[in-house]
Amino acid sequence: MSVSLTDMSSYARSVVEQLGLEPHPEGGWYVRDWQSPINDQSGRRPLSSLIYFLLAEGDASAWHKVDADEIWLWHGPAPVTIEMAGSGEAPDETAVRTVV
Repeated sequence: MSVSLTDMSSYARSVVEQLGLEPHPEGGWYVRDWQSPINDQSGRRPLSSLIYFLLAEGDASAWHKVDADEIWLWHGPAPVTIEMAGSGEAPDETAVRTVV
């Protein structure tokens, strides 16, 4: 569940409004800015895409499996904690927590 526009900071709200971000089903806010005109072998998914993704204070992205390479560009201003480990419903005890 994404933090509502009325509950986020004025800075986060301005980013959502300026970039036209929408609530993401896994939490946070996003917009797809670009996608490859070439699809994968199944023909259902672009080979690559670029999204803007925002987690406002109090927001969290749901634990999920990533089945493709991702490149993350962090634009601050607050730190973010990334957890990577396991393949179950939640991070396992060997989760690697990285604070950026």
